[in-house]
Amino acid sequence: MQHRRTLPLLATALAACTATNAAVCYNQLSAAQFPNCAALSPSVALHWALNASHITFGVDADVPSNALYWFAIGISEMGGMFGADVWMLTRVPGNQSYVMMDLFSTTTVRPVPDSEQDVFLLTPPPPSNINTLFTFTRPIETCDTSDYPIIQGRSHHMIWAYGQGDPTGVALPHRPSDSDRGNAQIVLFPNSNASVELKEDVAVKELEESNNLLTFDARFPSTNLIPLRETSYLCSNFQLPVYSKHHIVQYEGIVDSSHLHHMVVFGCTSKPTNLGQVVDCASMQLDCSQIMFMWAPGKGKTVLPIEAGYAIGPDQDSFEYITLQLHYNNQQRSSNIPDSSGFRIYYTSKLRANDVGTLTLGSRDIHIPGNSNDYTALKPNICPSECTSKFPHDLVVISNGFHMHTLGFNASSRLVRQGQEISPLGLRQYYNFGFQGNTLPADAQAVIKPGDAIITQCVYLPTAGLRSQPTTLGESTQDEMCYNFVTYYPALKAIDTCISSSKQNIAFCSLKQNVGLGISVQAVQKGFLIPYASPSFVPYSPVCTPSAQVVVAPSQSDAVILSQTFLLFAAMFLAA
Repeated sequence: MQHRRTLPLLATALAACTATNAAVCYNQLSAAQFPNCAALSPSVALHWALNASHITFGVDADVPSNALYWFAIGISEMGGMFGADVWMLTRVPGNQSYVMMDLFSTTTVRPVPDSEQDVFLLTPPPPSNINTLFTFTRPIETCDTSDYPIIQGRSHHMIWAYGQGDPTGVALPHRPSDSDRGNAQIVLFPNSNASVELKEDVAVKELEESNNLLTFDARFPSTNLIPLRETSYLCSNFQLPVYSKHHIVQYEGIVDSSHLHHMVVFGCTSKPTNLGQVVDCASMQLDCSQIMFMWAPGKGKTVLPIEAGYAIGPDQDSFEYITLQLHYNNQQRSSNIPDSSGFRIYYTSKLRANDVGTLTLGSRDIHIPGNSNDYTALKPNICPSECTSKFPHDLVVISNGFHMHTLGFNASSRLVRQGQEISPLGLRQYYNFGFQGNTLPADAQAVIKPGDAIITQCVYLPTAGLRSQPTTLGESTQDEMCYNFVTYYPALKAIDTCISSSKQNIAFCSLKQNVGLGISVQAVQKGFLIPYASPSFVPYSPVCTPSAQVVVAPSQSDAVILSQTFLLFAAMFLAA
């Protein structure tokens, strides 16, 4: 039985507020009521407070409540609309009453009402010609599959939008302009002590203040032009400006063109040719194939754990040279488009305890039928215990980097240990080609142990109305991929790829540079190809305990309004 808690309303505090300025933190709401605040944009300030069971939000938006018909804010998996948990304040047609709706977005356009309404309006916006101010609350954990839990210490992708169109009308809300919507990453539920992310930022800041933080821009030259082809991969080799071992501790993408699909930095085990020149990646050297890190839309600055860094320099286990690979998607084959995208790399001579590595999981056996009304789930690809048994130590997982193309729907990497499936290694429930980037493991303490089996699977959208021909593995955006680039530490020296063949129980377990040996006697003799037995295991069964639900008893008239508005929403979406 769920315990319920009744909250005091904040109406008195809001009634005393008079909007005079643009929305900024604590302009209209007090820090005593809301210890946390973030400016989502110059026009939206989000305040919040937590207790053991619920989180309460206070929104101050620089838009007149007299003209506003709806304001939506919520949590997204990676910053996009698809698969977003949305909380919408909306004015009831014909009067000045407001209701709060708990919605979920199954597309990139329209959110739909949840069958379970877990968000509660505490104080509606008072009439104003200057701004909109309101508060609402929801449980920290609802156990509703259409709601995201507020996870302690995790950064959440917050999305928001507002508009003046009647959301219960036939036309639905207009598509917001760029100034009326946005997203930001926020830690809503900080750890009791300084969060892990804060400690990482502080560690980098301390290096900067002590003059121990250096930067290097690995970018294409300003004279580079995007090729006329629809899909192209261009590469450039760089020598890192270090003459002893250093650690990369932070990096961020520098993006100059909307035609950029993704970027990857590879480490080179020997000096490459053509330093600084931009060439087609078909001529990329095999010695430059060890993935270090990547950028894709939606990925911001990446700060590494304080225990580890990417090793660079002339030492045997470090990279002195790197290859920058840029994937362009120029569907219109536009000409004379310059692009000098790349990475800003932050590094230091103050070495950390461990080197970072990347383990590639996924599948190369991709066949998605054309004109299909069904979702296509690839056969699960197994990184078997016979491979991970070669690991000399545990791998502490930093992040997952799932990568598919435009048909990608969801992806997962499951972890099996001693016959029992445990918490997933990684999960993208609502994959969005435009919002990729790395995700944290489901378990903040996730490790891959020697003897574990890892099962990676990708699922693709129906192709009916999209593609008439089958889609297979390939580099073009119109082809597909299924990978998970797992970042971890301490780095393995002899294995960076673990992918099996779906046609026979053989797994490739070695460095990517050895893929060229294919399925051969030599590859088996060298231990790069490993026969394995499909694992049997007890499936993972998560247990969820909901937080105490919040009860805000509406008046009889408010209850009728809420019921009528919900029915309007439901009818509209069912008819769409």
